[in-house]
Amino acid sequence: MATACPPTLSVGATREPMAFASLPQEAQRAVRRALGEASNASAGSIRFEHLPPGAQEALRLFVFVEDGFEVLSREAQNALIGFVSQDDMSWSEEGVAALHWRLLQRIFDLSEVRTPLDEVFDILHWVFADADKEDAGFSFASCVKVVCSNPESPTPYFGPVDVEALRDQLQRYVRNWLRQAIKRYPPWVQEGIRLHPDWVEHQLERNPQWLNEQVRKAAQSQGVTCELFD
Repeated sequence: MATACPPTLSVGATREPMAFASLPQEAQRAVRRALGEASNASAGSIRFEHLPPGAQEALRLFVFVEDGFEVLSREAQNALIGFVSQDDMSWSEEGVAALHWRLLQRIFDLSEVRTPLDEVFDILHWVFADADKEDAGFSFASCVKVVCSNPESPTPYFGPVDVEALRDQLQRYVRNWLRQAIKRYPPWVQEGIRLHPDWVEHQLERNPQWLNEQVRKAAQSQGVTCELFD
């Protein structure tokens, strides 16, 4: 599955400028709300670098600081991060640290019961990625190192942190997180996930709504109204 972070985003790299029109509809609506409906950001060809400095700052605050960003889908979040991250020369040390911290905060979603199961699998894959991905831009290891060692980080300064030791600590909670993640599903679904996690994950990778659709179908066939996943 895709990582919890934008896989091709790297500060200092050259990227094809992203136009507003290329953003998912949900991300476009978020931009309009952050900047105001009358903003010229709604022009299809507008790019982040074309926005006035005040608008750029407002949009970055929305993406890296404000809580409204957290309720967006993963697709919209990644698209917005890519949109506001195009002008590499404008990134300050504080901005780089804030971006890594924003991505690292996805770990907290593991303890949230309402986090969709496909996102739980997604985040776990990112945290426990293979060793050959350790040095990739915005990997879990990279985010930990930047957030803990950068004096401009929004968190207290920790200094060097043993990433493997941190993974070991997180591993202790994984079983409980997964148990809580599937607890709201009917017993027959919980059993299927426990017995065939890889198969379920594959189905969710193809269609994030697959599990919810199966539950709805089962409920409808039994004449039951299912509102749990609406």
